Amino acid sequence: MTADKIFYNGNIITVDAAFSIAEAVAVKDGKILAVGSNRACEAYKGPQTEMVDLAGKTMMPGIIDAHGHVGMVIKFANWADLKSPNFYVPTVYTIDQIVEILKKHKEDNHLDGDQFVLGFGYHESRLAERRFLTKFDLDRVSDTQPVIVANISLHVFTFNSVALKMLGVDENTPDPETSTIFRVEGTQEPNGVVQGPLAQELIFNLDIDTMETKLAAFDKAQKLYFSTGITTAQEGKSTPTDMEIFDMAVKAGKTSLDIVSYADYHNIDESLEKYGFSVGEERSHIKVCGMKIISDGTLSSGAYLTRPFEGTTDNYGIEYCTREQMEGAIRKAVRNGWQFAVHAMGDAAIDKLMDVYEQILKEENADPNDFRNIIIHGSAMRLDQIARVKKLHMVASYYPSAGASLYELFCMTIGPDRAAMTNPMRSAMDQGIVVTMHNDAPIIGPDPFIPLWTAVNRISIKGGTLFGADQRISVREGIRALTINGAYQSFDEDRKGSIEPGKLADLIILNLDPLAIDPIDLKDIRVLETIKDGETVYTA
Repeated sequence: MTADKIFYNGNIITVDAAFSIAEAVAVKDGKILAVGSNRACEAYKGPQTEMVDLAGKTMMPGIIDAHGHVGMVIKFANWADLKSPNFYVPTVYTIDQIVEILKKHKEDNHLDGDQFVLGFGYHESRLAERRFLTKFDLDRVSDTQPVIVANISLHVFTFNSVALKMLGVDENTPDPETSTIFRVEGTQEPNGVVQGPLAQELIFNLDIDTMETKLAAFDKAQKLYFSTGITTAQEGKSTPTDMEIFDMAVKAGKTSLDIVSYADYHNIDESLEKYGFSVGEERSHIKVCGMKIISDGTLSSGAYLTRPFEGTTDNYGIEYCTREQMEGAIRKAVRNGWQFAVHAMGDAAIDKLMDVYEQILKEENADPNDFRNIIIHGSAMRLDQIARVKKLHMVASYYPSAGASLYELFCMTIGPDRAAMTNPMRSAMDQGIVVTMHNDAPIIGPDPFIPLWTAVNRISIKGGTLFGADQRISVREGIRALTINGAYQSFDEDRKGSIEPGKLADLIILNLDPLAIDPIDLKDIRVLETIKDGETVYTA
């Protein structure tokens, strides 16, 4: 058998069980034919074989995004971008600057009449005024059409006066059980800020683009992910709108990026039936693995905690779903043999999840080994909870990028002791838990070398402070978390996640060797080329 392509003279990090370093990789029909020395792979050379000299450059498996929202990346392609362009050197905007960015977006895109003006990506700690945007700020953009801005956390949203009316919120609207409506101080008048599912369900299901713009945004998102070395992306809370876009892309023959989907538990049946997807089966690069549940908010605001937020006596955060709702969703998943992923930031949310899951496993006489269910974020996980995560055979998908980005803020919101111990990856790995890590794109990233840098170094972006040093992991462990562990998480470890014969030829070529450089320089890694199924899909 002859290879279609042979990469040789490389420094190839295989991420096999021994973490072997190879010289060459032979590829045939989109899969890896052989791995090893130049000489061993040259045996598969034929007259039509393309020979690619890596000239000593580093190759590794394509990155598997363990948690993110490709659907939101697609959606936000047509929104005003309010994010800092550089993770490592954050831009501090003023509210006036944000207003001007939104006005310019409105003008450039000819958003008139009753058209939405939408923006995403600011964080209150990255504003000079250090507060949430309010309706009074957004009314300056327009007081005749809806203006909505999503905080970078995707848990807090600001609506202008017109959009508040559309949401059905006024001074007579009580706070829903699972959400918070912020008020003008001393009154019941909403100030435009809404936290929790009340706003999320509207935003995530907002459908104002045409088929053409959706497909163009889908293609743009694929190119973005490939440019960062990600060959398998994730939609961690697929709404029917997301599933519609995936279905459209499949039918249009536009899919080349692998996408793992966890459908919103509220409407998973509708999504599967309407768009022809089946749990566990891949359809033209799209694979629905199960359902997603959101249990609480963020460590900035809203995480469900056993100790109250710093400086308060009774603010333990927000439960985004009731125990009854969680029981119903998890029981449904277990009975159907579906995997589930639960956003659980706070330790009380993690306790609640494990209590419910353990109860249902007993009642349904189910084996947790069958599921690989996932704790998403787990940021405030206590060390005493880790053994229980292991007992339930759950995967822990941590969010170290947020810890480094917002460490100083977390010191204020949850206190220095809990802030230092966010994302306890070292302790989880030491107890044999399969650990993955993510950026929660589009919140951060999707550059996967950001979580690698943050997990290995645990240095705050703002102050350069070393925090939770005993929770640092090695570069090798970080690479496993980004590749083979991500494949394991979605039951794909036999197909991807390492460079071994028989697996998909999902490969990336880097400008630097992550195993050879100082860990502080991991932030300088760039992807030179991304190969998906044996074909080049990105070159720098």
